[in-house]
Amino acid sequence: MKTREGLAEIETESDPDFIGPGRAGPSFYNRLQSLNRDITVLIVSALKPSHYMDAFGGSGVRGIRIGLETGTESFIAEKNRSSYLAILENIKNNGLSIASYNGDFIRAIREYQFDFVDLDPYGTVVPYLDETINFMKKPGYLGITATDLSALTGSSQGSLRRRYGSSVKPGLWMHENGIRNLISYVARRAAANDCSITPLLSFWKGHYYRLFVRLIRGRKGADRMLNYIGRFEMSTVSVKESDFIGPIWLGKMNSAEMLNSLTVPDYLKKRDLEILLDRLKNEDRMILFYDTRDLYSGKPVINSMESVILAIKDSLDRDVFPTHFSTTGIKTDCKRDDVMKALGMT
Repeated sequence: MKTREGLAEIETESDPDFIGPGRAGPSFYNRLQSLNRDITVLIVSALKPSHYMDAFGGSGVRGIRIGLETGTESFIAEKNRSSYLAILENIKNNGLSIASYNGDFIRAIREYQFDFVDLDPYGTVVPYLDETINFMKKPGYLGITATDLSALTGSSQGSLRRRYGSSVKPGLWMHENGIRNLISYVARRAAANDCSITPLLSFWKGHYYRLFVRLIRGRKGADRMLNYIGRFEMSTVSVKESDFIGPIWLGKMNSAEMLNSLTVPDYLKKRDLEILLDRLKNEDRMILFYDTRDLYSGKPVINSMESVILAIKDSLDRDVFPTHFSTTGIKTDCKRDDVMKALGMT
């Protein structure tokens, strides 16, 4: 079946309207990840790396779009033989001469110098991270997609402990916890390889987390970076919760410079992309967020988000923003007690 995405047209054996986590199979294509790939195009266009690798090719749509839409030299790796042959056809049909490889992408990283490696595996990124960090060109950039949200959010405590060595709780803050948990793990693996990371852009969308980081070699930078990893006291944001979570990433999840440098071409302008990029600009105003379901816990009436934001602005004369992590969450630099007072809850 043929499908168009961005400037690319690809042929795929899987249903292009399939929605959900990736699954192993020939020439897999997931339309729900189109936003993921749109933002990848914007990031690569802004960073202008020399050599970009799509480590898990599938249908080849990500690597093909990078070649078509950014001008960056793209490389696509795919272990499945049927998928690899389909990728070659898709490359040809889009008028490109992208290099491709039928095999484990780690072998290609060892042989060639990639300064942007994009990891979008089926499930967890854990088995692929150390060798990628060790062998890719530095300074460089890593794109990471994770779909093992049950582990990262603490919904599956056994998987969380085994894979990420941390403790977080599922609940209202689960997806920001999940992102911070992922960044923490990537940072710790970078440090183990005498490298440091700087998060450039991080977001949650449906069944996956997406993370872009800058990777730099150096022990001193690694030591400084580790200061941003620690445990967080939930009572800072919650009326009821007093537990510690962690170790999680306590630093910034996004780079203001990176977000401000992104230019969205006309053919990619869509409402969900614009809303997401706008909200990401304010996600680092605080660690986690205030949730109206928690603030109004035990009360018969929960005020609308609009009235909550207006009440805080009027009472405290401070900026308040919605978060993409929750439809009932807000980000502000106000203390929780002041927020509660502004809402008449004390």
